Amino acid sequence: MPTPDSEKNQHLIPRVYLSKWANSSGTILSENKGNNDKKPRNIRSLCTINNFFSIRAGYACCTETEAAAIFEPLEQYHVYYGNELIESPLKLNSIYYDFGNWTIKRKDGSIASKKTLKAKIEQQKVNCIEKQWSIRFESRWNEQISLLECWISENGKSLKPDFDFITKFILTLDWRSIESNALFQGIYNEVASPLDEIKIPKSERELIQFPTASEEIKHEILLKGFRKMFNGKGMVYNHMSTALQATTPLVCITDACINFQTSDNPSFVCGKNGEEVHLCPATPKILIALIKRNDKKFLKPLQLNAITTCRINKAIRDNASSYIFHSNLDEG
Repeated sequence: MPTPDSEKNQHLIPRVYLSKWANSSGTILSENKGNNDKKPRNIRSLCTINNFFSIRAGYACCTETEAAAIFEPLEQYHVYYGNELIESPLKLNSIYYDFGNWTIKRKDGSIASKKTLKAKIEQQKVNCIEKQWSIRFESRWNEQISLLECWISENGKSLKPDFDFITKFILTLDWRSIESNALFQGIYNEVASPLDEIKIPKSERELIQFPTASEEIKHEILLKGFRKMFNGKGMVYNHMSTALQATTPLVCITDACINFQTSDNPSFVCGKNGEEVHLCPATPKILIALIKRNDKKFLKPLQLNAITTCRINKAIRDNASSYIFHSNLDEG
């Protein structure tokens, strides 16, 4: 159950999605949003954070089974918190923040080295969320995009892709990106802004990318949301269910001479005052727009001209967090 080394490098934006902009060797043209520097990079190294989706010691979303796996290095020891013998792994997880005040003894009563045991505990990570992303979403994307491309080229006469799945995939990209869902982000930041003042030393951070208590707590809330989504409940699941009921996917096809770009925040809402639309490029030639509609009538693919495509690319660039990605066939 603990995560092996090969699974540490986890993609916030999955490789299977980015691969549509890459060449056969997996190389994509990456542009730094800050300085417009462009260079080829392999998609294996893009949009990744080590153990971003892994469950670790002390995480509030940790289940009893996961806690047992994480604290397995303590099986042959007795752990005391004050004068209390702690035998439940889930209880150990709940007080892990105060590890310094634990007393760990061997079965013969001698004191064990906490430093060594803590290092072993920190190596234990459970990778269930990352595996569910792969099983439920990433494994089906190529097949559905191939069906979509065929359906477009044959003017809707071939087998129609699963547009509910495509919609769900697009919405998960919104939540999975480093920015995460904008509505959630806005509400959370308003409530948790005082926690931005609590700085965490690098040596004590759960992930090096999160320097404040606010960011660490938000990360754990999102992990809990992802887990609940896979079980058919929670904020991410409810957001997806609402979008499926209230929107219709509009397939947009780019002008032949211009490709859609994408980014490290590829799925986003633009517009205002009731005219919002959720956009996400699916390939360099196809973009999906989730349009608010009451009748749910399916819309035929829309051919975009060069001016509209350029405007959409500007929106994609504006909503990028740090990087814009071009098709490797482009000159940038």
